[in-house]
Order: sequence, then C-alpha cells, then structure tokens
Amino acid sequence: MRTIEITATVSQPGLLTAHIPPDIAPGPHRVVLVIDEQPAPLDPADPLVGWTTYSATLTVSDATFSREMLYANER
Repeated sequence: MRTIEITATVSQPGLLTAHIPPDIAPGPHRVVLVIDEQPAPLDPADPLVGWTTYSATLTVSDATFSREMLYANER
C-alpha cells in the first residue's frame, strides 16, 4: 500500500481529475479519498497558475541544434 497526497480538480458534474505518479501500474486499484470541506487555494509558488497552455512542435522534424548554434561563445 502506498500513500500519495495530491491536489485534484472536481468539475461541476462531479468528475474528479487527478495526476498520479507514472510508476503506478495501469488497472483497477483500491483508492481511499479524503475531501477537505474547503477548496484548496492555488499554489502562489507556481508562476504559471492561470496561464493557458498550448502544444508546440518543431516545423522540421529532423532539425537539430548544436550548442554552438544556440549560444554565443561569449565568456
């Protein structure tokens, strides 16, 4: 048995969304859920709270960038 403390999101129709560590095996698990009466405050230490995320990919799939191409050789 393992205890994991996380913050989850509950949507209006009562759907719970949570991200768990990737080392948890897929499949059915027995889960014990404890709900605080008050919603958890947003983490002020997270500078990206409230920002919209967008997926981005390289336009050329075989592009490579060496360190010399990315950084000037200033010392």
